[in-house]
Amino acid sequence: MKYLLTFLCRLWLPWTRGQLPKQFLILGVLTLIILMSRTHQISARIPEMSVATDLKSFADQFPDKVVVLYFTAEYCMYCQALDREVLGPVLRSQDYEAISQFFRVQHDEPETKLTDFDGKKISNRDLIQRYQVDVTPTIIFLGPDGREVASSIVGFLTVDFYGAYLDQSIQDGRTHLLSKTN
Repeated sequence: MKYLLTFLCRLWLPWTRGQLPKQFLILGVLTLIILMSRTHQISARIPEMSVATDLKSFADQFPDKVVVLYFTAEYCMYCQALDREVLGPVLRSQDYEAISQFFRVQHDEPETKLTDFDGKKISNRDLIQRYQVDVTPTIIFLGPDGREVASSIVGFLTVDFYGAYLDQSIQDGRTHLLSKTN
Protein backbone atom coordinates (compact mmCIF):
# COMPACT_ATOMS: atom_id res chain seq x y z
CA MET A 1 0.00 0.00 0.00
CA LYS A 2 2.88 2.36 0.86
CA TYR A 3 4.45 1.80 -2.56
CA LEU A 4 1.16 2.36 -4.31
CA LEU A 5 0.70 5.71 -2.54
CA THR A 6 4.27 6.72 -3.42
CA PHE A 7 3.63 5.82 -7.06
CA LEU A 8 0.41 7.83 -7.11
CA CYS A 9 2.13 10.87 -5.59
CA ARG A 10 4.93 10.71 -8.15
CA LEU A 11 2.38 10.35 -10.90
CA TRP A 12 0.32 13.27 -9.68
CA LEU A 13 2.87 15.87 -8.54
CA PRO A 14 4.87 16.63 -11.69
CA TRP A 15 1.82 17.13 -13.90
CA THR A 16 1.78 19.63 -16.71
CA ARG A 17 -1.08 20.95 -18.75
CA GLY A 18 -0.79 18.25 -21.44
CA GLN A 19 -0.42 15.36 -18.99
CA LEU A 20 -3.41 16.13 -16.75
CA PRO A 21 -6.10 14.06 -18.53
CA LYS A 22 -3.83 11.00 -18.80
CA GLN A 23 -2.91 11.26 -15.12
CA PHE A 24 -6.56 11.61 -14.10
CA LEU A 25 -7.43 8.52 -16.09
CA ILE A 26 -4.61 6.47 -14.52
CA LEU A 27 -5.42 7.75 -11.03
CA GLY A 28 -9.10 6.96 -11.50
CA VAL A 29 -8.42 3.41 -12.71
CA LEU A 30 -6.02 2.72 -9.82
CA THR A 31 -8.49 4.12 -7.29
CA LEU A 32 -11.25 1.94 -8.70
CA ILE A 33 -9.03 -1.15 -8.50
CA ILE A 34 -8.15 -0.39 -4.87
CA LEU A 35 -11.79 0.16 -3.90
CA MET A 36 -12.95 -3.01 -5.63
CA SER A 37 -10.27 -5.12 -3.97
CA ARG A 38 -11.09 -3.69 -0.51
CA THR A 39 -14.81 -4.39 -0.99
CA HIS A 40 -14.06 -7.98 -1.98
CA GLN A 41 -11.83 -8.47 1.06
CA ILE A 42 -14.49 -7.13 3.45
CA SER A 43 -17.29 -9.26 1.99
CA ALA A 44 -15.08 -12.36 1.99
CA ARG A 45 -14.30 -11.94 5.68
CA ILE A 46 -17.79 -12.33 7.16
CA PRO A 47 -20.13 -14.95 5.66
CA GLU A 48 -23.77 -14.05 5.39
CA MET A 49 -25.94 -15.23 8.26
CA SER A 50 -29.57 -16.07 7.48
CA VAL A 51 -32.15 -13.58 8.72
CA ALA A 52 -34.86 -15.13 10.88
CA THR A 53 -37.93 -15.26 8.63
CA ASP A 54 -39.56 -18.67 9.14
CA LEU A 55 -38.55 -20.42 12.35
CA LYS A 56 -41.45 -22.91 12.13
CA SER A 57 -40.42 -24.21 8.73
CA PHE A 58 -36.81 -24.63 9.82
CA ALA A 59 -37.73 -26.34 13.11
CA ASP A 60 -40.09 -28.75 11.31
CA GLN A 61 -37.44 -29.62 8.76
CA PHE A 62 -34.54 -29.94 11.25
CA PRO A 63 -35.95 -30.82 14.70
CA ASP A 64 -32.58 -32.08 15.93
CA LYS A 65 -30.68 -28.83 15.25
CA VAL A 66 -30.15 -26.07 17.80
CA VAL A 67 -31.67 -22.80 16.61
CA VAL A 68 -29.19 -20.03 17.41
CA LEU A 69 -30.79 -16.56 17.40
CA TYR A 70 -28.31 -13.72 17.20
CA PHE A 71 -29.87 -10.40 18.23
CA THR A 72 -27.86 -7.59 16.69
CA ALA A 73 -28.15 -3.98 15.52
CA GLU A 74 -26.53 -2.01 12.73
CA TYR A 75 -25.31 0.69 15.12
CA CYS A 76 -23.81 -1.78 17.61
CA MET A 77 -20.01 -1.67 17.47
CA TYR A 78 -19.80 -4.72 19.75
CA CYS A 79 -21.94 -6.66 17.26
CA GLN A 80 -19.60 -5.65 14.44
CA ALA A 81 -16.61 -6.86 16.46
CA LEU A 82 -18.41 -10.11 17.30
CA ASP A 83 -19.23 -10.64 13.61
CA ARG A 84 -15.64 -10.04 12.58
CA GLU A 85 -13.76 -11.79 15.39
CA VAL A 86 -15.98 -14.74 16.32
CA LEU A 87 -19.08 -15.39 14.24
CA GLY A 88 -17.41 -14.86 10.86
CA PRO A 89 -14.74 -17.51 11.54
CA VAL A 90 -17.33 -19.86 13.11
CA LEU A 91 -19.64 -19.64 10.09
CA ARG A 92 -16.72 -19.99 7.65
CA SER A 93 -15.46 -23.11 9.43
CA GLN A 94 -18.89 -24.79 9.20
CA ASP A 95 -18.01 -26.70 12.39
CA TYR A 96 -21.56 -26.38 13.74
CA GLU A 97 -23.47 -26.73 10.48
CA ALA A 98 -24.61 -30.30 11.23
CA ILE A 99 -25.95 -29.52 14.70
CA SER A 100 -27.15 -25.90 14.61
CA GLN A 101 -28.40 -23.05 12.46
CA PHE A 102 -27.63 -19.38 13.10
CA PHE A 103 -30.28 -16.75 12.44
CA ARG A 104 -29.89 -12.99 12.67
CA VAL A 105 -32.62 -10.91 14.35
CA GLN A 106 -32.25 -7.15 13.86
CA HIS A 107 -32.96 -5.46 17.20
CA ASP A 108 -33.08 -2.10 15.41
CA GLU A 109 -35.83 -3.31 13.01
CA PRO A 110 -38.62 -4.08 15.52
CA GLU A 111 -41.47 -4.15 13.00
CA THR A 112 -39.90 -6.75 10.71
CA LYS A 113 -42.21 -9.79 10.52
CA LEU A 114 -41.29 -13.47 10.81
CA THR A 115 -43.00 -16.79 11.31
CA ASP A 116 -42.66 -18.01 14.88
CA PHE A 117 -42.11 -21.61 16.00
CA ASP A 118 -45.88 -22.10 16.31
CA GLY A 119 -46.54 -20.83 12.78
CA LYS A 120 -47.90 -17.42 13.77
CA LYS A 121 -46.64 -14.19 12.21
CA ILE A 122 -44.92 -12.03 14.81
CA SER A 123 -42.59 -9.03 14.76
CA ASN A 124 -38.97 -8.82 15.83
CA ARG A 125 -40.27 -6.73 18.75
CA ASP A 126 -42.40 -9.68 19.93
CA LEU A 127 -39.40 -12.01 19.76
CA ILE A 128 -37.22 -9.48 21.57
CA GLN A 129 -39.81 -9.14 24.35
CA ARG A 130 -40.40 -12.89 24.67
CA TYR A 131 -36.71 -13.64 25.19
CA GLN A 132 -36.14 -10.41 27.16
CA VAL A 133 -33.32 -9.17 24.95
CA ASP A 134 -32.27 -5.79 26.30
CA VAL A 135 -28.66 -5.73 25.07
CA THR A 136 -27.03 -6.33 21.71
CA PRO A 137 -25.35 -8.57 20.95
CA THR A 138 -27.30 -11.39 22.57
CA ILE A 139 -27.25 -15.00 21.41
CA ILE A 140 -29.89 -17.47 22.55
CA PHE A 141 -30.07 -21.21 21.91
CA LEU A 142 -33.46 -22.77 21.21
CA GLY A 143 -35.05 -26.10 20.47
CA PRO A 144 -37.64 -26.70 17.73
CA ASP A 145 -40.41 -25.63 20.10
CA GLY A 146 -38.84 -22.22 20.75
CA ARG A 147 -37.75 -23.03 24.29
CA GLU A 148 -34.25 -22.27 25.47
CA VAL A 149 -32.01 -25.35 25.52
CA ALA A 150 -28.81 -23.73 26.76
CA SER A 151 -27.52 -20.63 28.52
CA SER A 152 -27.72 -17.47 26.46
CA ILE A 153 -24.72 -15.23 25.88
CA VAL A 154 -25.36 -11.54 26.57
CA GLY A 155 -22.97 -8.81 25.48
CA PHE A 156 -19.45 -8.93 24.11
CA LEU A 157 -16.38 -7.51 25.81
CA THR A 158 -13.45 -9.55 24.54
CA VAL A 159 -12.78 -12.36 22.13
CA ASP A 160 -10.78 -14.35 24.68
CA PHE A 161 -13.36 -16.91 25.86
CA TYR A 162 -16.34 -16.07 23.67
CA GLY A 163 -15.70 -18.96 21.27
CA ALA A 164 -15.57 -21.39 24.20
CA TYR A 165 -18.85 -20.03 25.62
CA LEU A 166 -20.47 -20.32 22.19
CA ASP A 167 -19.20 -23.87 21.75
CA GLN A 168 -20.37 -24.89 25.22
CA SER A 169 -23.87 -23.50 24.70
CA ILE A 170 -24.27 -25.15 21.30
CA GLN A 171 -23.05 -28.49 22.70
CA ASP A 172 -25.36 -28.15 25.74
CA GLY A 173 -28.28 -27.39 23.44
CA ARG A 174 -27.48 -30.36 21.23
CA THR A 175 -27.21 -32.66 24.27
CA HIS A 176 -30.58 -31.36 25.51
CA LEU A 177 -32.23 -32.04 22.14
CA LEU A 178 -30.76 -35.55 21.89
CA SER A 179 -31.91 -36.42 25.40
CA LYS A 180 -35.49 -35.54 24.43
CA THR A 181 -35.46 -37.75 21.33
CA ASN A 182 -34.09 -40.85 23.10
